[in-house]
Amino acid sequence: MSAPTNKTKQLLTVSLKIAVVSLAIGFTIYKLQNNNFSEIQEFALDYFAKLSPFLVVFLVYLSFQNRFLEIVKWQNLGATVKPLSIHKSAEEVFAAFTLGSFTPNGLGEYAGKALFYPKQVRLKIVALNLVCNGVQMFYSVLFGLLAFAFLGLVSFLQLAGILVAAAALLFILQKVSRRFQSKVHDFFKAGFSVSSRVHQRNFFYGLLRYATFTSQYVLFLHVGNPQTSVIALYAAVAATYLLASSLPAFQLFDFAVKTGVALLFFSELGIDPQLILLITLLMWLLNVVVPLLIGTFYVLRFKPLDT
Repeated sequence: MSAPTNKTKQLLTVSLKIAVVSLAIGFTIYKLQNNNFSEIQEFALDYFAKLSPFLVVFLVYLSFQNRFLEIVKWQNLGATVKPLSIHKSAEEVFAAFTLGSFTPNGLGEYAGKALFYPKQVRLKIVALNLVCNGVQMFYSVLFGLLAFAFLGLVSFLQLAGILVAAAALLFILQKVSRRFQSKVHDFFKAGFSVSSRVHQRNFFYGLLRYATFTSQYVLFLHVGNPQTSVIALYAAVAATYLLASSLPAFQLFDFAVKTGVALLFFSELGIDPQLILLITLLMWLLNVVVPLLIGTFYVLRFKPLDT
């Protein structure tokens, strides 16, 4: 079978771009039109009346900071392969986020970033992206388990046992991988064979990012429910993110998943379900829909590398 011509490749690329952009915009409109938000319309108006202009700006800024930290985090890792500016890192992050939105748990994001690089380094890019996302999962698990203990869902003794078991599992996997000179070993080596300074920055930026989006969620909740302890709100948010991130779901359905999980934890704190629905919607719009739409711009500009 003959290889596809350049014109065929260009046609396929344009078709894929149109499909991705159409899905991104079309699904967003569908989601907003087919959810019965009229039920919380009056509640939302009362809630927004409590927000000062400064607080609105600050909450929007936190979404900007959340995405900017992800851009800086990827720049730190991607620069180990080639020089990477903030602008170029932003292009790769937003475009990959949009592509990943149509796959379970954002798996398409790995392929999305790899397409910006030559074939010979794409395995390393996928591995580095695993390291990039892995640090966020690390903090989600760590603080999520602590939140479970704080909320009384697990005892601190059980928590210690889980952490010890996880550490032992990682140690065993590391030892086993060294015994097999395989593609799996090469894959993990490609991701972790960067300087300790790069890893330290990755963990630092990941911690700042986790603190940013959890604080945004807590601040939104505290405005509508000031009588609940801020520590309890942080615990419920951390537990929500841990459980939600453990469930297979598409980014576009993130709103529905997080709403269901949030209701599970926040109802125990006596928080109004309408407030939970409203805040989850706002977080979804600011941290999923806006980056998704920005990413469509970079998807349209994308030119695949043939090398």
